[in-house]
Amino acid sequence: MYKGTGEGITGPDWFRYGVNLWDDEEYTALEKQAAAEGKGIFDVAKEIYSKHGSPEDAINFAGLSGHGGKTAMAQKYLITDAGAYKSVAYQGYTGFANDALSDEDAVYSYGGFKEGVPTNDPTAKNAFETLYKKFLAEPKGGNRGMFTVTFANVAGNDASKVALNVVPNEAFGKRFRGSETNEGALWKMYQAGGEGLTVYMDKSKANNVFTQGAKNSFLEQSIKRFNSIDVDPGGAYTKDLKMEVEDGGYHLSGMIRTGIENGKEQWRPLSLRDHGDFDTFYNNLDTRIEALYKLQKNIDDNFELEQQ
Repeated sequence: MYKGTGEGITGPDWFRYGVNLWDDEEYTALEKQAAAEGKGIFDVAKEIYSKHGSPEDAINFAGLSGHGGKTAMAQKYLITDAGAYKSVAYQGYTGFANDALSDEDAVYSYGGFKEGVPTNDPTAKNAFETLYKKFLAEPKGGNRGMFTVTFANVAGNDASKVALNVVPNEAFGKRFRGSETNEGALWKMYQAGGEGLTVYMDKSKANNVFTQGAKNSFLEQSIKRFNSIDVDPGGAYTKDLKMEVEDGGYHLSGMIRTGIENGKEQWRPLSLRDHGDFDTFYNNLDTRIEALYKLQKNIDDNFELEQQ
């Protein structure tokens, strides 16, 4: 799974820089950019993360950005391709659209996110539904849907609301624009400006890739998908640390160094199990590993002094 130079980006840093490369199509786009710039893919991913990790709309090139369901930062997917049905962007958009169109209390509006939840506009709902149905109906061809989709896990200054903004690509959207004398389904959307359509709904009624992904960290998403992840932080005091899903909980296994005896390093197996929250378990692991490193570093320092 390690592709590109990465310059030392291994283990948890695979996820720390937002490189959840689950889908070959999404990976290929990042790989092409790396090749064009003569860099490793992780180097490019790290640069993207550094550049876009803090704006109001964090741009997601390769996967979800879970923050435990507490963040108000929106997640933007620049290209939601009607032909890339396996991508996170496609699955998130179609799942959210299904949730919203099934919810009679969902609120639709023209333009981007508002400070508060606006009044529902039935014509905006019609435009949203038209876009969605046409997107599904035409997965091929140069004029297929290539939307920019932005998901907000906190919307309208209300932590109980989520929202999705959809901006169609020009080649796709203009076919449904119409004219002043013959208005199409998207006429009012274009008249309102270039910020597309936004739908708001109760978080409790949304069950899709975007809303579920916002609840989980990168690591939790990944272990649930792959059933195991390598978590070895590198260095001299641990080997082959791996976290696995086991019996409804999590199992950490590997080797840890316990000290030096007669000039030789001593190692023993490590085995920890937990049936609670994954991120709590992982964070506790970080604390344990840090303590282990400090202890073993002291042992190394003392051993070096003894040899002098």
